[in-house]
Order: sequence, then C-alpha cells, then structure tokens
Amino acid sequence: MGVEFKRCFGCMREKPDELKVCPHCGYEQGTWSRKDSELEPGTILNGQYLVGKMLGKGGFGITYMGWDLNLDICVAIKEYFPSLAVERAEGMTVRTKQSGNAKKQFMSGKERFMKEARALARFSDIREIVEVKNFFEENNTAYIIMEYLDGCTLKQYVGNMGGRLGQRELAEQAEPIMNAISSLHHAGIIHRDISPDNIMVLKNGSWKLLDFGNAKVLDQEDSSGEVKATEVILKEGFAPLEQYQTLGNLGPWTDVYSFCASLYYCLTGIVPPRAPDRVHKDILKPLSQIDPGINRSLEQIIIKGMSMEPEQRYPNMGSVGQAMKAIPWEKDPSPIPVPPPDPIDKKASLMEKIKKWDTKLKAVVGLAALAALLIMVGLMVSLMPGNRKAALPETGTHTEGKSSGNREEAEQAKEEEEEAEEEESPAKSPMYNPDVEPGKYIEDDFVFYVYETGGAELSYYRGSEAQVNIPETYEGIPVIAVGSSAFSGKQTIRQVTIPDTVEVIGSFAFYNCENLKSIILPEKIQSIRGFAFCRCSKMNQIVIPAGTAIMGEWAFGGCENLTIECEIA
Repeated sequence: MGVEFKRCFGCMREKPDELKVCPHCGYEQGTWSRKDSELEPGTILNGQYLVGKMLGKGGFGITYMGWDLNLDICVAIKEYFPSLAVERAEGMTVRTKQSGNAKKQFMSGKERFMKEARALARFSDIREIVEVKNFFEENNTAYIIMEYLDGCTLKQYVGNMGGRLGQRELAEQAEPIMNAISSLHHAGIIHRDISPDNIMVLKNGSWKLLDFGNAKVLDQEDSSGEVKATEVILKEGFAPLEQYQTLGNLGPWTDVYSFCASLYYCLTGIVPPRAPDRVHKDILKPLSQIDPGINRSLEQIIIKGMSMEPEQRYPNMGSVGQAMKAIPWEKDPSPIPVPPPDPIDKKASLMEKIKKWDTKLKAVVGLAALAALLIMVGLMVSLMPGNRKAALPETGTHTEGKSSGNREEAEQAKEEEEEAEEEESPAKSPMYNPDVEPGKYIEDDFVFYVYETGGAELSYYRGSEAQVNIPETYEGIPVIAVGSSAFSGKQTIRQVTIPDTVEVIGSFAFYNCENLKSIILPEKIQSIRGFAFCRCSKMNQIVIPAGTAIMGEWAFGGCENLTIECEIA
C-alpha cells in the first residue's frame, strides 16, 4: 500500500499524510482550536478553494493561505469578518452579535466589501496591485480570492535591512506603487490604509499594494473626488487628520499623506506621530535631524505630503511622482577640498596630507587609530630606498639626477616618461557614444546616468548580492563615478570591486552599508565625497590612492574598526 499524500495547510505543498509536522515549512497539523474565530484548516469554500492556515487578521477581515483545487495554484483567501460586529457560530457560519445596529453595519459592510472586490478586479493588468481572481458569498459572509504573494511586508523588509532603506532604492521602488495608486484614484477608489504593513516586498524585489479592506469606492455623485467619511478607519501614525473625523473630507490627498508617512518610516525606522498629536504643535521631526545624509529635495517632498492641511499637500499621487522624478540625485553636497601635496619632498608631502585630514581622521578612526596610522606612515617613509625617484614639481625645478637649473632637460625627461606610459597603457574607452543620449538607463541590477559632458555614473544599485562588481563601461562609455547614495543602506553587500575608470565616489555612496567589509579603491580616484563610507562599521582597512585630492567631511565617520593607509605619490 503506497504512502498517501496530502497538502500541508501551512505551505500547500504535498507531504506524507502520516507526518504531523511538514518537512517543508515546519507547520504542525492539528493546532487549530474551535475557540479561534478563524475557519478550520481543511475547509473547502465554493467547492473550489481549500482553506489553509491564517495569514493575518484585521478589524474587518481574516486572510488565509489557500489552494485552488481547479487550477492547482496557491491563493490567498480573504473573509469579511468585522470582529466588533460578528462572531463565528457552530461550523463555519458568521452571525452578527446581539448589539444595537450590528446587523445593519455588517450587511452594509459586506455589500461594500463585494463592491470593492468588483472594482479591484478591473485592475488585474496592474502588477503593483494584488490581483483579485474571484469573489463570492458563503457562510453568511463574503470572500475574495486573491493571488498569493511570496515575500514579506515592507515593514518587515525595513527591519531586515537594518531599520532603514537607502533613499535611492526607496525612490526607485516607490515609483511603480505611486503609479498604481494614481490609477486607483482615477477610477474613484481611495485606499485609506496605505502603510508599510500593507505593501508587500516580493522575493524578486518588486512591491505590491494589498489589503483593500478599508478602501472606499466613490459613488457617481462623488465625482469631485471628495467623499465624507462615515466611519473612523485608520492606522495610527500613517493616517491624516481627516480620517480621525467622522465627517472628514477624504480624497486622493488622504492617500498622499499615508504614502509619504510610509516613506518617512522607511527612511528612519520610526513611526510618525499621530496626526491629532500634531495639531497644536507639530512634533514631526525633520528627516535631516534623524539622518543628516537625507537628500533635501526628498525630505521636502515627504514633509509636504504629510502636511496637516489637505490643501497644503500634493493634490494627488501624480504630483508626488513628478516631484520625485525631479530630485537632483546626481548633485552631491559640496565636499571639503584637501590641498594637493608638495611634490618636492615625499615625506613632507604625505605627512602634510595627513595633517590636513587630521580633524577628519579623529572623527573617523579615533585618536588611537590616528596615532597608529602616523607611526605606520613614518615607518613606510623611513624604509624607502634612497634612490627612489621624487615627484616632478609643477614648476619643473627639480628632477632626479639633474640640477634644479636644468629646466629643459627636466621637461624633456617628463615628456619621455609620459610617452612611455601611454605606450604601455591600453587604449582608453571613448567618453561618448553617439548612439546613447544623456540620461538614465537600467541594465540588470545597475542604474546608470550618462553625462552630457561625457562618461557615465553608476547612479544606483538595485540588487542584493553579497559581492558586487561595478561594470567598467556602459554601452562603451566609461563609468567614471559612483553616484550619491548609489549603495546607501544596502545591508547585503560584503565586498565591492570598483573599476579603474572610476574617479569620484559620491557623497553617501556607501552610507550605512553595515556589512561591507572589503573595498579596493582604484588608482584614479581623485575625490571621495562627504559621508561616502559613513557607518560602514565592519570595514577594517582601506588604502587611499596617492592621487586623491578631495576628501569630504565625515567620509569614514562611524567606521570604528577602520585603519586608513595613504599611498605615497
């Protein structure tokens, strides 16, 4: 007699029936209790949908893992179950509680639930909105069958990424969701419950908007885009003031507030204060006070979207999207220039450079590490062979083996040396490609920006690999810069290889990459902008190339274990 297989109610994969604990997901069968309000796993609805474990429960419904017996696919089953108005009777039937107008509220709510399901079914072609596959009434209530999403909530994702997301990553991922919300608004639907709990981050990195249990479908007479709230439905910290008011004016601006509050949370890990608590004195803390590295334009967009008065917010998501697209990401904060070293004396040159960086190094690696660095540099210089060639001064007054007065011979020697280097070096990539217009381009996990002046910038990394090799070119155009916030907040990164073409590391480029351990800077690096490697706490060593002329403020701030070595020109 063969082994009988049944589906696990936790993951809907097949398992031997004799096993109580699923070998795939660890779900233990038989843990359901009749005291619970949810349906018993194994229940079949509408003759087609097998009910699994409960995935979540809110004030208006319960969501279950499910299996479509006809199509053999996982689904999510949402049951209309307003816990304040109903309870589970014997079996599966839902009944209203014996209180005032509970039955009337339940019936009107169920009607709205079905109306919203019909409305959402029209958006099956928008991949950022959870797909509605079916809806029906049974057990004296209503059910919506939706696609099953494999991933985690945005709130969980932020926690997994160390409590904050990189601002470039956030802006990239938020754009499709904004477009989806805008489509809802054009169709007369207000979500009313946008929050990090109601946005799913799938395993492929895409985002989906879900949980439309609180959504409001505007009636024909509400074509102005306004609707009076007849009940108080909200999520603390993410709901605007009008949602606290029984007759508050709701509209697209309501979702604008909630969406911007969600962005605020993603960038800070902090739930914004309740809207009523901001009435007499606005206690919303500016983003730049929490994170000095925040892009000022992005901060202004979020704060405007969270204005207390609807008239002061963006009127719709389209306006928010336009403002986000106009953010000047390529512009870095002004760096603190470091004067070039004196080329006559190697020892004096290096020591002078370190002295000029002294205050930065104190903030970066502490006094002990600075002392160790100075000792190391002293040893390096003292061990140098006496016959090593000194750098040629710009004035041509000093060359190895020649008197300072023999200027012509010195210049001739320099020209011969440069020619020899050109012969040895490979042909350089052109700075332009006539077939590529200036602007933003996406290739695999990399977002590039092609400059009008020539060259390309790696503007943003969208992937999640532990080891990243930055491409040397895009469409034949050399990548000459790692842009502002390109890797900011990427907690998965352990090692980064930067190509020899790169000359600039933008401000906040690797900000808060807490697990970044290894990075090798190419010899061509000329500028490391402010906060570039700030809070990369696991970095323990980095070599600054001799040609680096600009070191931004707090470029290595918060790198407690870091030892910095400076090459000699």
